[in-house]
Amino acid sequence: MNDDLGNQVILDILADDGSLIPYRKMLNKITGSVLSTILLQQIIFLWKVFGKKRFYRFAEPCEHEKYEEGKSWCEELGFTRDEFNAAMKRIGFKMGKTKNKITKDEALVIYYKTSEQITYYELSVDVLLKKLKELKTINKNSPQKAL
Repeated sequence: MNDDLGNQVILDILADDGSLIPYRKMLNKITGSVLSTILLQQIIFLWKVFGKKRFYRFAEPCEHEKYEEGKSWCEELGFTRDEFNAAMKRIGFKMGKTKNKITKDEALVIYYKTSEQITYYELSVDVLLKKLKELKTINKNSPQKAL
């Protein structure tokens, strides 16, 4: 295969990549960061995949019997553990923790760890919808749409 054809094949593969995660930059006004927006969008996706219910995910690969290869936040998103933690702190409220960065009423995600060391995540639908409506109101006079 010549280099031009090989390069085109590579670009076609990247363009049609099914593992893409959408990125809506306007959500940064809600989340406060690009990484938090990416994480939120993946949480919304998984929440829908799991029947609009809570779901569990491991932060990174581990030896837990319920861990499946490739199904941790760090693997799915290409985040380091520190990047994941920082992104989650901006949008999530960890139950049982005394010093969350945001209140439960502000959190887009509520999460908790069980005694079996499994962390469950639940999308705070009402909070998300409220913030989206506020964003739409803020951007009402803008020539661009909020989302």
